Amino acid sequence: MWSALLIFTLIFFGTGCNDERATIKSPVFGNEDASLKIALWFDFQCPACRTYETSIMRFVMDDYVKTGKGVSLTYRNMAFLGKESISAANAALCAHEQGRYKEYHDMVLEKQLGENKGVFTDDLLISLGKDLGLDIKNCVKAFKYRRQISAELKEAKDLGIRGTPALFINGKLINNPGSYLAMKQLLDEELKKVK
Repeated sequence: MWSALLIFTLIFFGTGCNDERATIKSPVFGNEDASLKIALWFDFQCPACRTYETSIMRFVMDDYVKTGKGVSLTYRNMAFLGKESISAANAALCAHEQGRYKEYHDMVLEKQLGENKGVFTDDLLISLGKDLGLDIKNCVKAFKYRRQISAELKEAKDLGIRGTPALFINGKLINNPGSYLAMKQLLDEELKKVK
């Protein structure tokens, strides 16, 4: 699977060294110096990622990140399901550039219909930005963050991630809790360890 992914990446992203592209810090919510750091690796086309976000991670955000309990949440791209994944990830980083990552992220996931269904076109991604009062057209059309997305995909592979969503707590890959109750229990236990 990874060899096919490498070939896709080389074809899509090219191999030219002179093509400089921008980078931006990954979106982090909560205090960056939090004692408990969660990193969620995901793909915008991944149906399991959408379910995980709506059934578990939004509650983590509300109950742990926004409440100042010493938890931060970082979103990382593992855009491995095709061109639409990469396009959506790039557009989300364009929105992040203007301070509206989470809202945009949620809107993109709401539009998801599964893998490679032709949903995440430039027109749709730009339109979602407009709905939030953002002008991301040039950023989307220029594929501004394509090198960063490629680098994150390589990093995910180097970390041993085989699929999405993938959850790390304080740098350690964990088995995804299957419910918010299980996640809550895990986070409460982890918080006790770091206090």
